Amino acid sequence: MSETEPSGVNAAQEAYWNSDVGKTWARCQESLDHVHRGVSERVIAVAGPRAGERVLDLGCGAGATSLALAPAVGPDGFVLGIDISRALLDRAEKRKKEAGLKQVEFLLADAQTHAFEPGAFDLLVSRFGAMFFADPVAGYRNLLAALRPGGRMVLATWAEAAANPWFTLTADAAASVLGRPPPTEPRAPGPLAFAETNYVLDILWSAGFADCAATTEDVDLFHPGGLAAIIDLATVVGPAARILRMFDGGPKDIAEIGRRIAQSFAKYVVDDGIRIPARINIFTAAKA
Repeated sequence: MSETEPSGVNAAQEAYWNSDVGKTWARCQESLDHVHRGVSERVIAVAGPRAGERVLDLGCGAGATSLALAPAVGPDGFVLGIDISRALLDRAEKRKKEAGLKQVEFLLADAQTHAFEPGAFDLLVSRFGAMFFADPVAGYRNLLAALRPGGRMVLATWAEAAANPWFTLTADAAASVLGRPPPTEPRAPGPLAFAETNYVLDILWSAGFADCAATTEDVDLFHPGGLAAIIDLATVVGPAARILRMFDGGPKDIAEIGRRIAQSFAKYVVDDGIRIPARINIFTAAKA
């Protein structure tokens, strides 16, 4: 793994993802990969990576999408996963070595300001890593420069919270025990910042991308571990975990929140695990 000096432009995000939060996400890598696998598969299907291509994976986290892209580009291709979290990239690097994938590398850097080699990539993809720039237009302008002429981009982001029980039901369970946190700015850097498709399309057009388009799609968040696995995950990452941290919740609070999550999510249990309905946005664009 290579790295660059933090830019300071996204200092709050750097601090957040290099705190215990990033370490927790790294520990939960396997469960998160289960839950997000359908989204990764959809991003890769839309992107259509080809043998020999060079791919930039934005906000790659623990490397799931980067590693999944490797077979498509083959030994003559290249995948660079970039993220701001050292803990997540340490996990990604370990997984890469275990898989023996020499065409994948990881970079600890801020994609908004990193000096990418101009025109170095054929394809840019992101699964839930696209929504964290302090200045989104500047960030995507920088990423555009990293694409070759004709290069393409595919981003997956969460759609509105109301269509995603993972956000609403877990937050409601935690808030009913500990209280509801103050509202945040909807477009502030975070998981739901790109929920409004027209807002994101304006960013991409302003950054200089061409052929910008958006679709909203329904997917399932599947976990073979069923309800118990989802309770374990939801109380350490996501909205319920955020409320637990904010209100300094203890073991009794965690147990009660878990019980309420179980009540809300029981209807999503299926024979082979649990399938939680979700809604995402898929953005496509290109460099002219």
